[in-house]
Amino acid sequence: MATEIRIVLRPQVENGFTPTSFSDLLQQQVSFPGLDQSYVHTLVGVDVAPDGSRAELMIHSEPMHRVQLGAAMRPSFGAPPARIKAFDTDGNELHIGSHPSPLRVFEMVAIGDLHYRVAATDWPNRDPNTGACVGDIDWQHVVLQPIPNPVPEPAPFTAPGGAPTP
Repeated sequence: MATEIRIVLRPQVENGFTPTSFSDLLQQQVSFPGLDQSYVHTLVGVDVAPDGSRAELMIHSEPMHRVQLGAAMRPSFGAPPARIKAFDTDGNELHIGSHPSPLRVFEMVAIGDLHYRVAATDWPNRDPNTGACVGDIDWQHVVLQPIPNPVPEPAPFTAPGGAPTP
């Protein structure tokens, strides 16, 4: 179950925090002493006092998803990191996880021994005008269509006498 945590920091320097002190860490995974290391912690908001004397960090914390290695999704090619929720065409959730790249329409992926083609992608937490994340996590939602036999099995060779050969 996901939770929101607020941490108040006080600067140890004379000038204090600036309004942009933590802006480069937004939507990034963070770690602070005392946070449970079995959870994923993502910085989702920052409130810096006008005088720079304190900063309040809003952190979204959720348990790490434990996926069996045999059921893990493997993207076909690399690009920027992405948090992905994959669904079948009926809307059933197939997979949730952090992966090395966002998925693209027509890309082929595998979940365990099953193969899929990406039919559609969406970023529901992004503002359509700015592209900025307006939700807790910048999830990419993908719809996957199964690929029945991605690599066709070779037809058995039949010898002239009629007996198939292995």
